[in-house]
Formats: sequence, C-alpha cells, structure tokens
Amino acid sequence: MIRAVLFDVGGTLHEVHREPELEIAFCSELLEKLSSSGISLSVTPQDLLPLLHQNAENYKHWSEESRVELPASRIWSEYYLRQFHIGEDRLAPIAEELSVWYDSHRVRNVPRPHMQETIFRLRDMGLVQGIISNMISRTYVPGLMEQYGISECLSCVIVSASAGIRKPDPAIFQMAAGACGVPC
Repeated sequence: MIRAVLFDVGGTLHEVHREPELEIAFCSELLEKLSSSGISLSVTPQDLLPLLHQNAENYKHWSEESRVELPASRIWSEYYLRQFHIGEDRLAPIAEELSVWYDSHRVRNVPRPHMQETIFRLRDMGLVQGIISNMISRTYVPGLMEQYGISECLSCVIVSASAGIRKPDPAIFQMAAGACGVPC
C-alpha cells in the first residue's frame, strides 16, 4: 500500500525552460552582484555564459558520480567560477544568494498544469508527501513551495544542499522517509 509520495522539483513540479536572453541577463546580474560584494571580474556576460555553463556541467557530472553535494561557497569557488580563482571565503557571504539566483533567474520555471490541484488531491487521499531535490541552494526549494502554495501539504522538503548528498543516494531517500514518518 502506498503511504507516501516523494516529488522532485525541476522537470516534475515545474518545467525548466532555458532561454538565451535570460541566461545573459543572469550573467550580467551575477557580475553586478559579485562587483557589489567587492569581487570584480574582467569578463563580459556573453563570455561568462559558456564558462559558467561548462563549469556547472562539470560540477553536475562530478556530483552525480560522487553523490556528494558541496556547500555553495565551494561550488562557486571550485567549479562555477573556478577560472577566476576567487577564494571560498570571499564567496561564502553571497554563495547562497547566488545559488538561489542561479536556479530562479537563469531559467524560466513554469509550474506544471494541475500541479497544485494534484498535490491537494493526494493530501485529501491521506497520502504523506514530500520533496527531494538536487539543488545547490538550501532555501530556493522551500521558498518555491511557498510560492506554489503547496507547503502545507508537504511533510518534508529535503534538498541536497542541506543534506550534503544527492539523489540517487539511498541515504537521501531514507532521510525523507524518516522526516515523513514512513518506515523504509
């Protein structure tokens, strides 16, 4: 008997649309945010975009193989902005904000049709629901669930950034099951 349903976010609760103009705007905002934090990079948004994309792909590949999620400050210093040799200590104060922006401003997230209705219907059926998401931000997914109006239906929201591990590591599913009060 099914007692719980665990959802992913990107590609499940919402569709993720990549649009070149959003990505360039994100790179421009990123450069401004870094500059206002005392970190000036000599690169245009157009030149930063392919670097950022390749570095993010490298991190994704490494993290999927290792099933480890690094702290945001390490992700930004060792992967996303590695060519610029910015120390983790300099990025730490803004790393979470950059990570939220990365997932919210770089792409257009479109909620799936009937997503909210489905979540409420499952709740009304008595099913425990939760989220497990591989995100580099600790705060983006909980905020997004509030924005989508479904937080009240969720027994847990587990993000890899907080857990330090990524799906498909069984440990993250065990964390979610425990948080939802469902035995593994």
